[in-house]
Amino acid sequence: MSKLEQEIRAPKFESAENKKTFSMKDFLVQMKQRIVEYVTGLISKDTDPEEYLEKSGSSEPLEEAVRAGEEAGLYHEKMTLNSLRGTDLEYNSEKPALGGVDHFKITVLRLLDKISINDLASDNFRSPVVDSLRESSEPHQICLNRFKREDEQSTITEAVENIRLGENDSFTYSSLIFEDLKTGKSIDLNRLLPKTVFFAPSSFCEEETYVDKNEKDSKKMVKRKRLHTDLHDFQNFSGQKGIFYARGGFEVGYGDLAKTGGILSLLHEIAHSWQQKYRKKENFEDNYLNAVINLGRLAGYKKKLENGEEDDGYTAFFVNHYLDELKKQGIEIDESNFLYHGQELKPGEAIIKDENVSYIVKSSKFEKLVYNFEKDERDAWAHALMTVRYLRRKGIDLEPGMKTLNDFKKYIDPCLDSYQESTTQEIELHQRDIRFLRKSKEIE
Repeated sequence: MSKLEQEIRAPKFESAENKKTFSMKDFLVQMKQRIVEYVTGLISKDTDPEEYLEKSGSSEPLEEAVRAGEEAGLYHEKMTLNSLRGTDLEYNSEKPALGGVDHFKITVLRLLDKISINDLASDNFRSPVVDSLRESSEPHQICLNRFKREDEQSTITEAVENIRLGENDSFTYSSLIFEDLKTGKSIDLNRLLPKTVFFAPSSFCEEETYVDKNEKDSKKMVKRKRLHTDLHDFQNFSGQKGIFYARGGFEVGYGDLAKTGGILSLLHEIAHSWQQKYRKKENFEDNYLNAVINLGRLAGYKKKLENGEEDDGYTAFFVNHYLDELKKQGIEIDESNFLYHGQELKPGEAIIKDENVSYIVKSSKFEKLVYNFEKDERDAWAHALMTVRYLRRKGIDLEPGMKTLNDFKKYIDPCLDSYQESTTQEIELHQRDIRFLRKSKEIE
């Protein structure tokens, strides 16, 4: 058995380390009892409930969860820096601006009178949705949920807040506390995120993508609009069908965390959020999308010119405009022959593929962008796996249902395969294959 294989297997703890600690379930029940004491007058009305909880020691599991999360967050940051050597740094590490235990505690205090002790003592519950708890022009909704994961050895406690921004928009974020039921140890997963990045259940973060035809700057043509959501309409957090993603260095969306592999996917996106904080802004996906837009519009206006549809210089103006936009991207074309019809590629050239048409471009940048894309995906999965190993040594098993290296590879390899398939449908490079999935040793 290899050293990596041994580390992946859940370790055996000494009796002192393996001792059952004060759990998140115990914490919530005790908070409820303290609030009852406060409301019924057993505690002085002059005492702040949250301060009383701190003094009574009820927050101990949260404090331990914070420490575990902060240590794992620093571990993530160091892994990112090691994998991005030479990148210009634009970020100083601080605690997350949204979510985490601080938000979690406030949410619990607001909702405890709505949840029974029996619910709090169970492994699966969802609180009622409470509206407009803040003095704000925008209505707020909050709810608290806990669910046992598929492995039956861990739970997620989730505090979700939804801010209604007018009639057509919403802003949703959440706090996630993971608990290992075998050791009783918890971790505040928000503490693994960089500053300003927050979690959000992706079912609440659906966006409509559209092209603004009035926008002349190609980099701003593709716009997104967050769809309106309402927590009352959502029935089941633990089985949600949303996707996992890291968006723009500010949001990590998650899908079904109850299933085996769900936390590994979350860690993968956390790794991407660190990469987005440190790596320069350019990436393959954005450059590809902008190239397709500029090339498609250029081809359309050139066809008008060839057909004699000149209109007081308007068409010629936009031909030059989109040529300039391509040059800003570092893309050159042969204006007389940039539509791809099976021509042989020359050194430095690439084929940019759209749904029904492909283009030949010359750009030294795309090969580097594709290489970085491949590397970032492999690194993000490697960092996720290393974080699982790291926390197992601390007594927190984020994926109890995945015991061996092969268990992890069965989950990760199909994801890398899908990246490879989708990317080869978007670009073809001269004398270089797309390689997301490498040999096992390289991934390890």
